[in-house]
Amino acid sequence: MLSHLRVSMIFAVCATWAGAADAELVCSPGAVGSLGGIAYDVVQVDDVAYVASGHGGLRMYDVSDRSAPGFIGSSLAPRATLALDVVDGVAYLACGDSGLRIVDVADPANPVRISELETIGDIMDVRVEAGVAYLTGSGVTGVLVVDVTIPSEPALIAALTSVRGGRGLDVEGDLLCVARGSSGLTTIDVSDPTAPVHLGDLDTPDSAERVDLFDGVAYVADRVSGLVLVDVRVPSSPAVLTTYPTRGVAWDVAVRGTHAYVADGSGGVLALDVSSPLAPVPTGTATTASRARALAVDGDGVHVANLQGGLVCLDLTAPGTPVQAGVFATPSQSMDVEVHDDVAYIADGGSGVWFVDVSDPRTPRPLGSLETPGFARGLTVDGVHVYVAASDAGVLVIDANDPAAPVVVGTFPMTAFADALAIAPPYLFVAEEGGAAVRVIDVSAPAAPIEIGAIVTPDAVHLVVRDGILYIAGGEDGLFLADVSSPASPTIIGSVNTPGYCRSVALDKGVAYIADSSEGVHTIDVSDPANPVIVGSHDTVARAFDVTVAADTLYVATDDAVVQVFDTHADGSVAFRGSVRLPNAANGVVAEGGIVYAAAASAGLQALAVKACAEPADLNSDGVVGSADLAELLAEWGARDGSSADVSGDGVVNSSDLAILLAAWG
Repeated sequence: MLSHLRVSMIFAVCATWAGAADAELVCSPGAVGSLGGIAYDVVQVDDVAYVASGHGGLRMYDVSDRSAPGFIGSSLAPRATLALDVVDGVAYLACGDSGLRIVDVADPANPVRISELETIGDIMDVRVEAGVAYLTGSGVTGVLVVDVTIPSEPALIAALTSVRGGRGLDVEGDLLCVARGSSGLTTIDVSDPTAPVHLGDLDTPDSAERVDLFDGVAYVADRVSGLVLVDVRVPSSPAVLTTYPTRGVAWDVAVRGTHAYVADGSGGVLALDVSSPLAPVPTGTATTASRARALAVDGDGVHVANLQGGLVCLDLTAPGTPVQAGVFATPSQSMDVEVHDDVAYIADGGSGVWFVDVSDPRTPRPLGSLETPGFARGLTVDGVHVYVAASDAGVLVIDANDPAAPVVVGTFPMTAFADALAIAPPYLFVAEEGGAAVRVIDVSAPAAPIEIGAIVTPDAVHLVVRDGILYIAGGEDGLFLADVSSPASPTIIGSVNTPGYCRSVALDKGVAYIADSSEGVHTIDVSDPANPVIVGSHDTVARAFDVTVAADTLYVATDDAVVQVFDTHADGSVAFRGSVRLPNAANGVVAEGGIVYAAAASAGLQALAVKACAEPADLNSDGVVGSADLAELLAEWGARDGSSADVSGDGVVNSSDLAILLAAWG
């Protein structure tokens, strides 16, 4: 569920095996920028680590230099990405209740979604062997067998619904083993993938989470009981060889040669010599910044996915934290907001339009209001005139020269509800609800607006006009660009489909920033309006509803009552800076004069100040991270109200924030 989506700080553990004589693992975190997301699984191919990062989708990192791993690219998914496998330049993603997603990662910097396969239940793990993908999951899913010889056309060829509750699986030759939580380990004959045969079962001491098959032995990560080694040379009669208790909770295991590596939760990574499977011998451990959830081993590198951290270390050299500045409660639902010359203009649904003095953002003061005949959904301001999308009442033109006594001076009726507005004087662009058309209205005479043109679009939910180009957020159809230099005959000249629901667009320096609902935010190069190109993406804590950009900073309003702040870069990438929790969902957001104003539905207008700081863990801003900051964090432990101690930006002060503070100590 999106409500559990977290934007966490990323830590790396790139551990190099030093040999039994040294009996240690060397960990070298590296700083590479903002790479939010939970890490559930990791696969390494050559010098690239592929990470299943929950609602952050698929993330890829260059690990050729293990002391300084670097972010390469990402591909978002409609639901949490829980596990993955990578074969021949193609990534297969286990995406929970949205099933299997297949992505071309031949160029990790530019991943391309190939196809999807919907399933019943949650898909928890995937393994691919010889053109066949084996899936396991919770609920009624069981084990699914999918033909992926043509990745663009995945086809379900078999299902073994009796083997339910799968957490992880692995395949070696004709044998498939499934870790089934409290149901233990199950062995399956897949010599004929179209007709899998359930061979045997083995109850494990606790809960079988993941399994790795190597040379006739199944290595089972069995949570609190540790690592269980199972003889599967006779698959119909699997037998326990031995159990090695670990210090933490065994979540995953990977075997290479004579060594098994265990992702041991709070115990970090444990290395065991398993040259004799009957008598594993510990040879080293490595602590991790947060709970080690999954790992991959390649050569002498052990790459760890931390549950609350991820794979690499976040660069925190120039972040900042937004903090609450002031609140103005409106009677209805704040749907949209604009700020000009210290006045906030609020479209407040059933109560109409409000005018608020924000010269001191800490104490917003009402100047006046105007009840509208229809539900005020959106507005735009030009000089003394405010144009309001008033649903079934069409467009209202308000003279707000005196905000204490605003007056309706003109109206423009519409056949459908007026939904979104943009203005390039003397022309007003109005989107109809449902996107039948965008109307072009001449408002040079505000008392007598006249329609002079229209653009037919599949959908239109938000509009921005700049330099003769109208940018249309087209919902499920992505972003449209229309040439409106001749307003009487506007023409769509370019478009780009986004993976989610394109709700809002903001422009800065030839880049369009898109609020793409459950798919987070995207950056699109629009320097050539006829050929817009997606150049970057970043997940958000919840569905992204609105975006605004100012002074190289992107602000994102989400439906989980959070405003997130990102730094923008010339290459189109964005880096997470911080977030603040609001009393209600943020429908709209605008930045003006160093203050961010959010239209927070029934919570009204929220004014947020963005506090710059050199280090987010320096909570008291004394220039050093130390005991005073630790005391402040502990005093805020568990807070969920946008506390400044929530340095990870995940919405709650917890262990992830403590880990960041300790990493920055001194």
